[in-house]
Amino acid sequence: MAFLNGTLEEDIFVEIPNGLPITPGYVLKLTKLLYGLKTASKTWYHLIHMILTRLGFIRSVAEPCIYYLHDNLIIGIVLVYVDDILLATNETKICNTFLQALESEFQIKVTTQPKCFVGIQFSFEEDGKTSSSSTYIYTETYSVTQNVASKSN
Repeated sequence: MAFLNGTLEEDIFVEIPNGLPITPGYVLKLTKLLYGLKTASKTWYHLIHMILTRLGFIRSVAEPCIYYLHDNLIIGIVLVYVDDILLATNETKICNTFLQALESEFQIKVTTQPKCFVGIQFSFEEDGKTSSSSTYIYTETYSVTQNVASKSN
């Protein structure tokens, strides 16, 4: 559904599908994005980028689908994969502001304890901490973290 939320920036016309009672020779002008359009993913990503930066999140240089917010002890990390978005934060206010911003733009489905995101399996302990059961993803995340840390030195 994400791509359907974007606004077209150019005029796009399509042939009339068979079965529609419209005079032959006419075309339809799209007013919204559709899956399959070459510009759909770019437009969607631009829209979500604008929302996240307006909220104060900064796009990662190493991975453009990761955004972060850091203010003293407050941390927020957003991962965007097509139309799936994962927020990890240690501050309830960030979560609430984030959800309000998304709900004002889109119809969203919120899962407070996801079981899986982009192949990463999550398990939630009673104390509220999470753990990943995917060694491969953990290894990749660790190497990215090492690279970022070494660049900042």
